[in-house]
Amino acid sequence: MKKILSVALALVLCAALAFTGCNEFSGNYDTELTAEELETKLASASLDDVGSSETAQTEGASGYKMKFEYKMKVGGVAGDKEENMEMKGDGEAKYTFGDAGLAMQTRMKNSTKMSGSSSDYNMEARYVEGVLYTKLSAKENGSSYESKTKAEMPEYNFSVDDTEAITFDMRDLIFMVENGGAAAYVEASDANKIKIVIKAETLLDEFFSDILAMTGDAVQTDIQKCSAEVYIRLNDAGALTGYRGEVNFKAALGAKDVPVTGDINVNLEMRVFTEITEFDGRISAPSDAGSYADET
Repeated sequence: MKKILSVALALVLCAALAFTGCNEFSGNYDTELTAEELETKLASASLDDVGSSETAQTEGASGYKMKFEYKMKVGGVAGDKEENMEMKGDGEAKYTFGDAGLAMQTRMKNSTKMSGSSSDYNMEARYVEGVLYTKLSAKENGSSYESKTKAEMPEYNFSVDDTEAITFDMRDLIFMVENGGAAAYVEASDANKIKIVIKAETLLDEFFSDILAMTGDAVQTDIQKCSAEVYIRLNDAGALTGYRGEVNFKAALGAKDVPVTGDINVNLEMRVFTEITEFDGRISAPSDAGSYADET
């Protein structure tokens, strides 16, 4: 009975903590790493590994699954001009490295609204046995477009950069820690799990450097919300087998008497989530593959 109750309690806790606990990135990250220690640990790890069949077959996973979401709002007033923009999207990518080579399946969605215009974009793609199947649909200011095409591509490379996922490069993370813009920690019971906490000022510079350059030293910043963490999981060979990043950020920027534009006030709000884990499933061609037209 005690064992049954323990299992039941664990399941309840996992359900209650679905996004923060009971996952392969959770743990007790209580030991801080120096930049040199972090660099040593990440010496053999790169997000490029995720798209490398050579690395996967010799050191890493047999395949990967990526999930990502992002939402960004920017509202600004410069002098007597006002501009607002909202962008959001999500997607998923799966790919494996088998005897037949790379197999890939992706789905991406993006929606953008600006003052006086809007656009929506959806893409689904599969790459199986040397054939790339692509399904697109888009809408922009009332006009729409749809297509389904296929193309033979014996050689095809896929990487994180081919998605709309927002990630932090390993070298950039090391640089942040080295310069005091972030802190790194290792998990108490698993030295292959690393957590990096990024400071608010670093995020401002990383994502909004153009705005900061425009306002110069006169900018006044009111950071209302900042939570930015990256989790990295390695295997014993030092290759990347897991990545999770989440950013929640909200701030207001203001500057007076900026040359040309006058006073500037900008409100920023952003949420970014990206997760990469191992995947050993099967990927096949679309069930309606016969309806895809040959790409010309």
